[in-house]
Amino acid sequence: MSYNEKRDVVAAWHGPKSVCECEHVGDGNETQHEGTVPGLVDNGHGRCLEAGCPCTRFTFKQWTGAFRTALQDAKVFGV
Repeated sequence: MSYNEKRDVVAAWHGPKSVCECEHVGDGNETQHEGTVPGLVDNGHGRCLEAGCPCTRFTFKQWTGAFRTALQDAKVFGV
């Protein structure tokens, strides 16, 4: 698979890709984190919006299971 094809797999993904150390997702339309400046491109990098979660800033822990599978299927990033 070419670099451009791999890039397209990542760009076409519409669900959440990453999980925070607090175990909530932090990107995409289903983010559970607010933007550091709400409404701007960095949506999902701010504090966790889940009730009772003390997380004040998204910190990457791992890819979501579904996104990891997509990366493995496309052999992207050596995942």
